Amino acid sequence: MEKFIRLDYDKNFRGKEHRSSATGDGEHFEAGISCYKISKENCYDAIINLCEYWFKIATECEFKDYDINIFEGCHIGEGCSYEDLATCENHLYCIDGSLFNEVYDLYYKHDTYLDEDGDIEELEENYKDEYITTEEFETKIKEMFIKYL
Repeated sequence: MEKFIRLDYDKNFRGKEHRSSATGDGEHFEAGISCYKISKENCYDAIINLCEYWFKIATECEFKDYDINIFEGCHIGEGCSYEDLATCENHLYCIDGSLFNEVYDLYYKHDTYLDEDGDIEELEENYKDEYITTEEFETKIKEMFIKYL
């Protein structure tokens, strides 16, 4: 079995019974649970993918009413938004979603760094507290989630 991560609104994850809605209407369901495969080796990639989905597709950036769910299961395919689809065989952790507000802050600082056009020396000199490098971002993400993996 592999581990997977997802965000759910207000205790909405139903474990083995959960099926994700393909269209968000609650009537058209996918074959499994929308999620991203996560492990110690690909923790950063999984969190980046989850960020990309929530921050750019869903545009949701306030996570106090959300839960981060980590579970074990079997990968069964790809969802309509190119995320993983999996079964839930064992629910491991339900983490307060406010942790993802911290992820958002880090993501924004990292994204700002990546969007700068060229002059890294000026960026480092004038905006040191407003960005983080890819290496710093990866390290901070791993520190936040490694204990769950």
